[in-house]
Amino acid sequence: KISDALDFKSVDSEPVNLVFMIAVPQNSNQEYMRILRNLSEYLRKEENRATLLGASSDLELYNYVHEIEDIIIASLAH
Repeated sequence: KISDALDFKSVDSEPVNLVFMIAVPQNSNQEYMRILRNLSEYLRKEENRATLLGASSDLELYNYVHEIEDIIIASLAH
């Protein structure tokens, strides 16, 4: 979560408030794409984005991110 939104020259011209880093081993393109797809699906829901952006502390945000991680890991097992 970024305190001052960034201008990434996005397609919709909206500033960026959330940035995610995805780290996978070098030869894990398929796994990377599955993680990216699941993260994108999660973030498409307005209520999920609002929850992240509404975090009142670093700890609360950290806990939300770990919940997302758990959801994505569970989806990779299927």
